[in-house]
Amino acid sequence: MVLNNSSKSFIPLEDELETLQLYIDLERLRFKNSFDYSSTYSNKIDADNICIPPLILQPFVENAIWHGLMHKETKGVVGKQHYSVFGN
Repeated sequence: MVLNNSSKSFIPLEDELETLQLYIDLERLRFKNSFDYSSTYSNKIDADNICIPPLILQPFVENAIWHGLMHKETKGVVGKQHYSVFGN
């Protein structure tokens, strides 16, 4: 999936979110479930019809995991929220 997406200039947001979910699942396994993950979506977002550059979100999540949660002694939480940027 990552190789397929990286060859394109833009991909549907839904594909990016699915790739991001797989990345987070791998990191949770790697860090022995030392953090929880939650996701919240706005009903106004049509993730199949919004296109973004591939792998634009992953570095932010990677940074949050590696630099924000990796050294915590207690369980951490990674959350993402998606909001509509188009009108009301």
